[in-house]
Amino acid sequence: MVKAVLVLFAMLAIAIESRSQGVERYRDHHIRGRQLLEEGNIEGAIQQFSIAIEIMPYYSGLYQDRGNARMLKGDYELAIEDFNRSLEKNPYKTNVYQLRGIAYFNTGQLERARLDFLKVLKDQPYNKYAQDYLSQVEEVLNQERNASNEQQMAEARKIAMARQKRAEEREKMIWGVVVPMAVWTAIAWSWYQ
Repeated sequence: MVKAVLVLFAMLAIAIESRSQGVERYRDHHIRGRQLLEEGNIEGAIQQFSIAIEIMPYYSGLYQDRGNARMLKGDYELAIEDFNRSLEKNPYKTNVYQLRGIAYFNTGQLERARLDFLKVLKDQPYNKYAQDYLSQVEEVLNQERNASNEQQMAEARKIAMARQKRAEEREKMIWGVVVPMAVWTAIAWSWYQ
């Protein structure tokens, strides 16, 4: 019995030691990724964050940092995926909503960007960046709506002009063909009788 307890304690100690080594390894890669990002080595930072994620896939901050690096690189779709994973793990990170909103804005997903910035402003009503981005998003959305309305009005004008042209052609036909034909028919009918 004593041997079994000692074996159990030994196994537990090994498990704890290997876990702590994993935490240290992930932390080293995470710190190195942040350093590389500060130095402007975006590719190297992404690689370090990816290694850290393999070691600690449940830590939301890693996805946030890798998403930020991918956004700096211009890979907005991949950044959005990382921000989504980060929010799945911790949905209360307001700054991730802001970063995802910026990525949505840059991919033209304006309604999604608007919703993310509104979430940020609900938690942080004086967030200047979110206010600025939200006003830009709403400005573009309004321009699109106005352009859509202008297109609809242009289409309606085309349809109205086509109807008017058809009406004028019918009128020309009536006065140019039908009325003279009716007059000549009446004259011919009166001669025939």
